[in-house]
Parts: sequence; structure tokens; C-alpha cells
Amino acid sequence: MFRKFFIVVGLILSPLCSFAQSGREQTRSDVSLNDGVRLPSQLRDSKLLATTYYQLGHLYSDRNLFPEAIAAYEKSKDGFERAGLLRDEIYVLADLGALYFIQEDYKKSRECSEQSLHIAESANSSEPAGAYPDDFGKARALLTLGDLDTDEGNYEQAVEKLQSSLALYQRLNGPGSSYDLYIAGVYGALGRAYPEIGDSATGLFCLNKALNIANHNSDERLTASLRNDIGYLYLEQEDYAQASAQFSQSLKIYEAENNKRERGRVLLNLGVTEQRRSNYSDALRYFGLSIENAKATGALDNQIAAYEGIGVVLSSRKDFPGATDVLNKGLAIAKNTGNKTRQAEILWRLAQVNYETADYAQSTSLAEAAITLARASHLPKLTYLTTTTLGESYAAQKKYDLAIETSKDAVQQVEALREHVAGSELETELFLENKVASYNALVGLLIKQGKSLDALLYAERAKGRVLLDVLRDGKPDLAKALTPAEKAETQRLNRRISELNNTIRKQEIADPSTLNSLYAQLEGARVEYQSFQDALYVTHPNLRIRSGHTASLSTADLNGLTANGDTAYLEYVAAKDGVSLFVLSKNKSSGSPEVKVYPIAIKPEELNRKVNEFHDALAEQRLSYASGARELYTLLIGPAEQQLRNVGTICIVRSLIECPARDEPEERNRRNDQLIFDRFRKSCGWQR
Repeated sequence: MFRKFFIVVGLILSPLCSFAQSGREQTRSDVSLNDGVRLPSQLRDSKLLATTYYQLGHLYSDRNLFPEAIAAYEKSKDGFERAGLLRDEIYVLADLGALYFIQEDYKKSRECSEQSLHIAESANSSEPAGAYPDDFGKARALLTLGDLDTDEGNYEQAVEKLQSSLALYQRLNGPGSSYDLYIAGVYGALGRAYPEIGDSATGLFCLNKALNIANHNSDERLTASLRNDIGYLYLEQEDYAQASAQFSQSLKIYEAENNKRERGRVLLNLGVTEQRRSNYSDALRYFGLSIENAKATGALDNQIAAYEGIGVVLSSRKDFPGATDVLNKGLAIAKNTGNKTRQAEILWRLAQVNYETADYAQSTSLAEAAITLARASHLPKLTYLTTTTLGESYAAQKKYDLAIETSKDAVQQVEALREHVAGSELETELFLENKVASYNALVGLLIKQGKSLDALLYAERAKGRVLLDVLRDGKPDLAKALTPAEKAETQRLNRRISELNNTIRKQEIADPSTLNSLYAQLEGARVEYQSFQDALYVTHPNLRIRSGHTASLSTADLNGLTANGDTAYLEYVAAKDGVSLFVLSKNKSSGSPEVKVYPIAIKPEELNRKVNEFHDALAEQRLSYASGARELYTLLIGPAEQQLRNVGTICIVRSLIECPARDEPEERNRRNDQLIFDRFRKSCGWQR
């Protein structure tokens, strides 16, 4: 995975956009859009008026005129209510919930969807039947609630609701009716939810099921959107060939339909894909086409994003003047449009460019400006990234005390980010960044200052960071350990954070003067959530471990590890520019723990190559393994030989030198790992 990658723009898939091809089309009247203004004067029957407004709402939604569709549906709901036709409100409210979701009014979306379910579940069988089955409205409402749960980070609950929606649609589907496209919509939503709980395989299966339905029904628009979703999933799995193929097919459809808006987004995704593959020429071509498209459609944010993508590619090619020029173009647009997030992003990118060109004073100035903007806009991820760059710039100027202080601040920020929950964050998702960069920078600084013990403690914290990310990528189902009341409270707190984030996003445009109050409420909601989490850890002690939260290594722990005086611990830390060996043992004279650091004379990528070669030699049982073992011993353990004398037990902390799995069966890996360990030990003449 490359250290930098470009923003991937996702699409919201809604079956509302395909109503014209559903089974409901059969009962639709020939009402035209212009008839809407004449309806009140021509129709006196409440039921007929409500039905006509409902059909008019369909026509509006088919044309993506969502505000007009909402107004028509609201009048339809009121008409059915006046007519006493309660069960007709079920499907109207469900459709309203879906439309409000598309319009990003998530509070109203939830209210309408939940009201639809409430009416469906409480309606008396003696009530007049609605024009459509109750289950139709329930399925649509559950689909919207599932999308809302996904947006709020309640992924297990989302999957549960979506599966219920799918079952209802499948039950309704039969001879004389077709709910295929609705079923495809649910599969698409499941395809986006499952990867969030670590099940990408099922996510891909669901997306492909949706795609098959869309192809069978010749729904090109749905097909294009699903291929974009599938491409995004492959992109996150680093299967760039498949990602490129899916994005390309999506692009072909949008170009055939002359859908310039979606064409621009897919071009950005293709640019990302080629950038990650280091196909920089193709990446530049796609980003360039995206800029042309954005200029033609007036999509300024896409234009900024494409300029930023080009800047990152040119930086990777060491074309720093070109990168500076194009990033400044993006910055100018961001300033003209008042886009503070993009401004902060690009200032940070420019700070990185100046760092690479050794203009550390300018890098510092740009990073400080980016931090100011990021903090003012309450963008924690950007604040962390720019603080890390600032620390590196200080270090390059030999301002070590300031660099250490800044890097420690960055570490605190990234650890605080672990606790940020629910709600879409206000800043756009950045290129995948190395979340341990601040730790590694700090470890290097502490080593230079001769603070070996502090350096080791931060190196261990970095490994904790990686472990936590691995556990979270696996998305353990923590909800199973909670009581129903605890689940409900977790969802309520998550929802509150999500609602505040959505409100802030809208108020940034409508009324920025209210933002300070909203940010204070958001911080209070996060504190309340964290307090609740802490209480859960007390009630369920195993929950902290399952979620990846464990205590960091401390000085007291070091005393315990070296208590018997006959054990030494070796830990390797690979940073951007080199590898260091930490050795912890008991000082025979003072009796206290002693930590020493030894530089390893090799670059991380070269060490990785040598370890892979040694692994292959053992796996294939080649006789030449002994020379490789001696070379690695001299390189990795030899520098600490003097400290390791008279030590009976050596513990090597699993790290960069462990052997990769190489896609072999698990049991074979275990045998190979043991074989590697035993032969390495014997060939070096070293005993445990």
C-alpha cells in the first residue's frame, strides 16, 4: 500500500432512482409534472387527491427532482391521513424516508421510516388495505434505516435491518409482480455494509448479486453505480486490476448516457487506482480528464480534488516544481470557494513538498498554517497529519526539543482519533496515511537524544497502534457482548454524534456563525460516548481486550521482564530511513533494566528482501540456507553480541524479521516458522 492515496468519491445507491421499472409502474396514472399546480382545484376527493400526489411524487423522483418529490409525497401523506387511510401512509412515509436520506436530512429520514414501521406494526386488520402491501412499505423503511445505521457506524444493526428488508421484498416477489430492482438495492446496501464488519467476501457477493439483477433488467444507471461500488471494494483490497476494470465499465456507461457528473467521479477513482499502481502517466491522464469534466460541469470540489491528485503524483515522481504549481491551483480554487478543509489539505501537501526539497523553513510555515486551519475547522485527522509534518520539519532544522514536543503532540492526537466514533467526519477521507509515522519520527528523535528507554516505550506504543488497527479492520462483533439496553444506548450516542456532524456540514454553508456552539455540542457528545464506553469496559472486562484497547508498556513492566537477570529482549523498529535494534536486559552491576539501541546497516526494503529470500530457501529446503542465516545473524544480532554475552534466554519480539505467510496453508506456515527458527539458531551456533 502506498503511503499516499487520493480521495475516493463514493455514490449513494437508491432504488428510488429506478421506480419507473418496478412493479408499481402498472398503477401509475398519466399525470404530468405541470398538472401539480392544478390538482387542488380539480380534485375534491381526499383519497384521489392523495393518490395523484403520490403518483406525481414518483414522476419527480424519476427525474431526480427530489425537493419537488418530497413536497408531493408530504401532500399525499396529509391527504391519506384526512381520508382515514392509515395503511396507505405506510408506503408514503417509507418513500419519504428514502427521499430525505438522499437529501441528507437524516433526522427526518429516520423519523419517517420509523413512523412507517410503527404504523405497519400497529395497524388493525380491520383498517382498509392500502394500495400496496404493508410489507412493501416496511421493506423500504427497513432499507433506509439500514442505510442510516451504516452511515452512523452501527454496522451489525444495519446488516440485521437490511436482511429483514431483503426477506420482505423476496416474499413479495412473485408471479405478476416484480420487485427485482428493490432487491438489487438491498443487496447493494448489504454490499457496502458487510465490509465494515470485516466481511469483504460477503460484501462482494452481495454487490455481484445486485449487479446480476441490474443487468437482467437492463438498468444501465444501476449497473454503473454498482460497478463503481465494486471497484471501490477492490481498490480497498488492493486488487487494482479488478478495481480498474470495474471503474472502466462504470465510466463507459456514464459516458454513453452523457452523465458528466458521475463521469467525473469515476475518472477520479480511476486516477486513484493508477496512482496506487504507480502508473503515474495513466493517473495524470485520468486526473486531467477529471479536471476538464469538472470545469465543464462546474464541479469545483472535483476540480480541487483532481489538482490535489496530480500534485501527489508529481511529488512521487520527484517533480516538486510541478507539484507546487498544480497544488497552488487547487489552493486558489479552495480559497475562492471558502473550502477550509481543502485549503488545509493542500497546505499540508505543500508543506510535504517543501520538506522533500529541504526547504524546511517554508515547510514549517506551511504546516503551521495548515494546523491553524485544521484546528479552526475541527478536523482532527488533518490536525494530526500536519502536526506530524511540522515535527519532522523542526527535526530537520535540528530544533530537537521542539520536534520532540510536537511529535508527542501528534502521537496524542492519533491515539485520540482511535476513540472518534460514529457519524461521518467532516473532513473528506484522505490518502491512506501511515498512522505510525508520528511514533517513528519520535522514536528516531529520542534515539538521537540518547533516550533509549523512552524510544523503546514509544516503539511499543506504535505496535499497539498497528495491533488495534488490525483488530478494528477485523471488526469484532462487540455488540454480542452487550445487553439490549447497552446496545440501544450505544446506538443513541452514535446517532447523536452523527446528527451533529450532519448539522455542522449544513451550517457551514447556511449559517457559519452557529458553528462554535455546534462544535461544543459535538465535543460534549463525544465525551458522553467515551464515558459510556469506559463504563462498559468496567462492566465487561473482556470487552476492552476484544476491542484492541490494552495498556501500554511501562517502566514497571520492564523491571518485571528483566527480573531473573538471564533474559534479553530484542525488538526491531523499521522507520522510513532505517532499522534500529532495541535490546532490553538486566544490567549486572546496577541490577536495573538496561536498554541499548543499535543501528542496523540496511534499508527496510532491502532487509525485507533478504528475509524473504531466507524464508524461500528454508521452505524449499535448499542447502544454501546456512549462508543466509549467518548473514542475517551478523546483520541483525551481531551488533548486540557484547550485551548478549552470558544471557541464557533471548526473546525476539515479533516484528519486521518474522517470516511472511506467502499465501501458504496455515499449518504449513507453522511448520515452516518452526523450521526457520531451529535452523537459524543452529546455523549461527546460538542456543536458547
